[in-house]
Amino acid sequence: MLLISMKIYIYVLTEPDGTSIRYVGKSNEYRISKRLIEHCRMSQLKNHTHKNNWIKSLLNRNCRPQLKIIEECDESNFYEREKYWVQHYKSIGCDLVNGTVGGEGACRIHNRVISELQKKNISNTLKQRYKENPYMYTNCSNAGKKSRGVKRKFKFKQTSKEVGISFSYQNRKGVVCKWRAYIQTNKQPKHIGIFDTEQEAINARNKYLIENKIC
Repeated sequence: MLLISMKIYIYVLTEPDGTSIRYVGKSNEYRISKRLIEHCRMSQLKNHTHKNNWIKSLLNRNCRPQLKIIEECDESNFYEREKYWVQHYKSIGCDLVNGTVGGEGACRIHNRVISELQKKNISNTLKQRYKENPYMYTNCSNAGKKSRGVKRKFKFKQTSKEVGISFSYQNRKGVVCKWRAYIQTNKQPKHIGIFDTEQEAINARNKYLIENKIC
């Protein structure tokens, strides 16, 4: 099977007049036509980087940078070529807004660009987190199931013959069942407590009525 190498373009972003080179980047042949639009998209300008701040300053003046392709290469050597051009333009005095020296081999995750250094830092952080708290990652699905009933907010309905006693809705598996005791004051329910059985709720309500001398 013949594998066709993808074309990679090294490009620069310049000032609107096309003179000063400010940024060196790379893109494959399928995205190069959209690359300038992506750079100027507001969703891509949320992070405070030198490049984003520069582009936002242009957009505020109703201007936008120009994109020029300076070299065509392939997947085998575009790392080195991007590094070369970044170093070249810096050596001749161009005020580049590149955050790195280039050649990071960035990939896109959820529409974010993640460099090799960032991926390594993320990996180290997750490994350290697992080392410190291994229990957090053991049987996560079962842990989630156990917590569903606990965190659920109970909704009560009047199912007891006793006034002021109501029964909770069951959860999805019909496991959690609670009884609530309350009284009506000024047409508003006053909560007394939640109990496991109906009789406990009745006893708590009667005790509250006696202690507070409520007829």
